[in-house]
Amino acid sequence: MKVSPKTGTLRKREFFVSQDQCIDFDGISILASPHLLWEMEHCALDLLQESLEKGEISLGVQIDIEHRSMAIELDHVICTAKVVHREGPLVTFHIAAEAHGKCLAQGLHKRRVVDRAGVKSRLESLRMSTLENQ
Repeated sequence: MKVSPKTGTLRKREFFVSQDQCIDFDGISILASPHLLWEMEHCALDLLQESLEKGEISLGVQIDIEHRSMAIELDHVICTAKVVHREGPLVTFHIAAEAHGKCLAQGLHKRRVVDRAGVKSRLESLRMSTLENQ
């Protein structure tokens, strides 16, 4: 990493809930948990991306969230990611999402900075192994 993001660094990501992010609950379109998680994780990814050097990527290695409330189609959702701990290539974020001033979900997310070429090599090996076993 060029410069690891400092503890306390915050990033926001906003979106409006679309129909394709929803599940139907008795005729009401509500934001599906996997889509909410995707937006929250990408908020942290966006924050860390600025600190990466050429040839580095970050991988999500742990996520623990509490889903506390719901959002419906067309709601404006604000996600935040805040760096709470750094240890070498591992960065821990507090992530959260809210709509109408109410917490939808919050928790911790860890990302590890790794060498892109090394990950690509491992993925190619995995793919070749999978193809050989078919």
